[in-house]
Amino acid sequence: MKKSIFVLSALAMFAFVSCKKDYTCECTNVPSLGTVNLTFEDAKKKDAEEACTEAQTTYNVASPNVSCALK
Repeated sequence: MKKSIFVLSALAMFAFVSCKKDYTCECTNVPSLGTVNLTFEDAKKKDAEEACTEAQTTYNVASPNVSCALK
C-alpha cells in the first residue's frame, strides 16, 4: 500500500512539472531574407508558441505574406 502511494505521488509530481527544451520558429517569405529560423532555448512550449506568433506579427508589418510556425 505504501509503495503504491509513493508511486502515485511520484507520477503526480511529474505531471505538474513543465518540460523546458529548445524550440525553433521558422518564418518564411521574410522580405530580403527568405526564411528565418528563431531559436528559443530552455523554453516552455506555450512560451515558444507565443514568441513565434509575436515574430510573425512583427514581420507582417513589413510584408503580410510572412508565415511563422514552431518546428
